[in-house]
Amino acid sequence: MTTLLATADLHVSSTQALAGSRPIDPETGEPRVLVDARNTLDWICAQADEHAVDAVLVAGDIYESPTPGPGAEAVVNRAFAAIASKRPVAVLLGNHDRPNGSGAHALEPLKHLRPGVVTVIDTFQVHSLSEGMIRRIDPGAVLRSGLGRAPRALIFPVPYPSRGALAAMTGSGAETNAAMAEMLDGIIQAHAVVARELRTLWPGTTMVLFGHGTLRGAAFNDYQTVPLSDAPISTGHFETFDACVWGHLHKRQGAVGTCDTGKTTAFSHGYVGSPDRHSFGEEGDPKGVSIIEGATTRFIPNDLAREWHTVGPDGIAARELLDRSVIYRVKGEVTAEQYDDIAARVRQFKAAGIVFSNTCTVPREDRGRVDDLRLDRGVAGVLDGVFEARPDLAEHEAVIRRRVAAAAAGGIMREL
Repeated sequence: MTTLLATADLHVSSTQALAGSRPIDPETGEPRVLVDARNTLDWICAQADEHAVDAVLVAGDIYESPTPGPGAEAVVNRAFAAIASKRPVAVLLGNHDRPNGSGAHALEPLKHLRPGVVTVIDTFQVHSLSEGMIRRIDPGAVLRSGLGRAPRALIFPVPYPSRGALAAMTGSGAETNAAMAEMLDGIIQAHAVVARELRTLWPGTTMVLFGHGTLRGAAFNDYQTVPLSDAPISTGHFETFDACVWGHLHKRQGAVGTCDTGKTTAFSHGYVGSPDRHSFGEEGDPKGVSIIEGATTRFIPNDLAREWHTVGPDGIAARELLDRSVIYRVKGEVTAEQYDDIAARVRQFKAAGIVFSNTCTVPREDRGRVDDLRLDRGVAGVLDGVFEARPDLAEHEAVIRRRVAAAAAGGIMREL
C-alpha cells in the first residue's frame, strides 16, 4: 500500500512578515522564525523516515513571500534535498508563493534542485508517483493505449491560479471571483472524471486531489470563515479520490460536504494545516502532518512546535514581560483607542524578542468577519458578488461598505 506524508503552509521566512517582527535566536544569531522553520522541516524529514513514506506532498505556501530571502531559500533547499535523498517530494504552488503581477514565482528555483525527485507542480496537469519519481503524465494517452505499469499514486493538482490573469479577462473584481470559482470547479470535475477512468485501468493506485485554495464552508477559526475576496471551491467531487490534501487555511479540518465534515485530526479530505506555530491559528489548534495510507489518514502531532498562548487586551496591557519560548496572539474586543495602545505595546514586546502571530486580527468595535477585512485592491470590486453569494453577511454589510468607501476616498485602494 502507498504511504504518503502530507503537509502545507510552511510560510518559511527570515523576517516573519506574518508577525511583523524579526526576533533573533540568542544561540544562533539567526531570526528565530528561521530557526523554528529549520527545526520543523527536520522534524518532517524524520517523520518521513519513521513512517517509511513513499513520497512527501507539500500543498502550497512553502514561502511567506514570492521573493524569499537567501536565508529562507537555504533552509528550504537543504530540507527538500534531505527528503529527496530517500523519497520524492511534490511541492504545490500556493498564493504566497505566487506574485500578484507578472514574474517568476518563488518555487521556480526548486525545479532545478533534483528534477523528478523534487517536483514543483504549478499547472493542473496530472502527475504520477512511480519508481521513486514524480512526473507529469498524459491521461488521454494512457487511456487510449491501455498500457503501462500501474503507478503507486496519481496526483491531481489544483495550484493557486493567477488572479491577475483572470482580472485581465473580466470587467470587475466580482466577475474575477466568479470566473475563478467556476474555473476551479470545472478543473476538479475534470480531474474526477479522469480519476474514475484511470481507476478502471489501475484499481490499486492511490488517487490524490492536491490543492491550494478556499474550500466552500471552510473556516479560519470559530468566528471567521473564508476571506471576503476568495472564491469558494466546491467539494462536490472530493469523494471520487482516496484523499484530498489541501492547503491555504492553517486550521486542520475535514472538508465540508464530505464524510470528513467536522473532523480536525484524522480525515481523508480537507486541510492538513500548518505543521508549526509561526502561522495563523488559534490556541489549541493541532499542529502536525498527515500520514496517508490508501483511504486512511493518521495525524502525527508536532511535539516540537512552540506553545501558542492567546492573550486578552487586558492581559497584554498589564504585563511587562512575556515568555520568549512561546508564541502569542492577542484576541479580544477593544475600542480604536485601546487598539492603538495595544499595538504600541506589542511593538515594544517584539523589539524585546517576544514572538507574536497575526496580531493584526485583534477585533475592534465591529464584530465577526468584519474584523479581518483587508482593504486591498481586490476588495472593492468583489463586494457586490460577496453579498449576493453570502447573505449571512447582511448584518455587517453597512460596516464593510463604509470602511471600503472611506479607504477608497483616502486613496488607500482602488478597484481592479
